[in-house]
Amino acid sequence: MASPPATALAERIAAARQALLDACQAVPAERFTAGPGGGEWSAAQIMAHITEAEDMNMAMVERMMRVDNPQVGRIEHYAARRLGAVAEHGSDGRQVAVSRLREQGQRFDAQVRALGDAGVDRPGQHLRMGDTTVEKVLTALASHMEDHAKQIRALAGAAA
Repeated sequence: MASPPATALAERIAAARQALLDACQAVPAERFTAGPGGGEWSAAQIMAHITEAEDMNMAMVERMMRVDNPQVGRIEHYAARRLGAVAEHGSDGRQVAVSRLREQGQRFDAQVRALGDAGVDRPGQHLRMGDTTVEKVLTALASHMEDHAKQIRALAGAAA
């Protein structure tokens, strides 16, 4: 039997988050804040970005739950917050970055599960994706987290 949609989404996001946390442990602590060069982000910057991305996505979902078919996405204040998080937390050490994501993840997962199965069908208008639903927003977040976990694993391999 398949998991209910909200539960399945929460589980996928939690698995993606765990992949990020595991990838971070593979990066030597002394290399965690060092970028690979060429304008690419360090593991610390990626973690700051992902922590803010979870927060930003939950804000979009909360808006979609409160307002019928709202506009969501990279509205100006979201973009400023997203980049501000990288500037503010992009030099955090591994333990701090991991703790922040783990703590936020517990709150995030509880919020996703609380949506209920009907909640994942709530519509919105995403500035980039067009017609969307809570499920599509959260699925895109999970994919984004999975991609960044691969990026951090690549940084760990380059540091070895």
